[in-house]
Amino acid sequence: MFFRLLLCCGFKSIPSRCDSLCPLFSMSSHAIHSDHEMKKDELKQQHTSITSSTTPLYTVTPIQPFGAKITGIDLSTAQISNALIESIRADIHKHELIVFKHQSPNNNFIVPPSKRLEIAQKLGTIISSHYHHPNAPHRDIFRVSNDAKKGCLNVGRTGWHLDGSFLPKPYNFSMMHIISAPKPGYGQTAFISSRLAVEQVLQKHSQLEELNGVLHRLYFVGTSPNHAIHPVIYPHPVTKKPTMLLHLGMTSAFIEVYDAFKHLAIDEAIKLHQQKDGDKKVLKVYDSAQTQQMLNKLASFIDICKQNGLMYEHQYETGDLLISDNMAVIHEAVKSTQYKPEQIGLRIMDRISIGDFYKPCK
Repeated sequence: MFFRLLLCCGFKSIPSRCDSLCPLFSMSSHAIHSDHEMKKDELKQQHTSITSSTTPLYTVTPIQPFGAKITGIDLSTAQISNALIESIRADIHKHELIVFKHQSPNNNFIVPPSKRLEIAQKLGTIISSHYHHPNAPHRDIFRVSNDAKKGCLNVGRTGWHLDGSFLPKPYNFSMMHIISAPKPGYGQTAFISSRLAVEQVLQKHSQLEELNGVLHRLYFVGTSPNHAIHPVIYPHPVTKKPTMLLHLGMTSAFIEVYDAFKHLAIDEAIKLHQQKDGDKKVLKVYDSAQTQQMLNKLASFIDICKQNGLMYEHQYETGDLLISDNMAVIHEAVKSTQYKPEQIGLRIMDRISIGDFYKPCK
């Protein structure tokens, strides 16, 4: 129904900027923050996640501008209890990105695939919408690399995005484990908290006042085959904090609902739009030129967020395992992730996508 609406409104899909050499969808510059800049204040900020009986599970060290490092636990040998899973889940929602350091030192710093899959299955439903690279250790693990023989190329290089935006229910969590780390200074993943972007930039910068108004009534339309429709700004389904859904490289169009009808759910607004005889506008579907203009504005907005110190750029070290609150952050693989192994060393990363809980809604 939604795609028929787009067609009857004159919608034409703009060319996708997805340049991944793997057929399907992917994860995933100058960083304002990096994980090496935080070490001075770590001791003052550390706290310990505990069970109800106050038994320490691991140590949490907040990093700036958001996120946390997790130490004092080795997931490869730990019992994956319900208490541990619920503690991890709570810290993901609290910090939006958590980084388990120094994992699996007795196994070449690689957490066994079975252990990672066990954690993912207990956090939610594993979604395997990706291409299965022959070098991947399991169908549910998306392997990416800067060497085509080792993993999929160009993953995460389509622009700032949220994983699974093409699905009716995007991924809730993304687990990223570095299998082979590149040289320091190369191959990072950059993250921005949507909450901070909205609260500290979009709502506070006078030059963004008009964009702020539009984004609060704007809906993203994903690429084929689903053409999923999601609000660009909405309350996070768990934390209720403002969050964003966008993909600068895989957007077919935008739908803007006019003020008088922005209180309606998008399917209701579309239905009403189809019933109207033209006397009052309910919404408009952006054409390809308008869509590209909005994508450019969003890219400029993200640049302002970076200039205001809201980007965290993670420099991978052996043993790193990250879990992001995928619905709370946007991210991008930096350009150097695709530099040749001869230049930066071999980069291999595994991703597991976890979700199917929540459909973004106003």
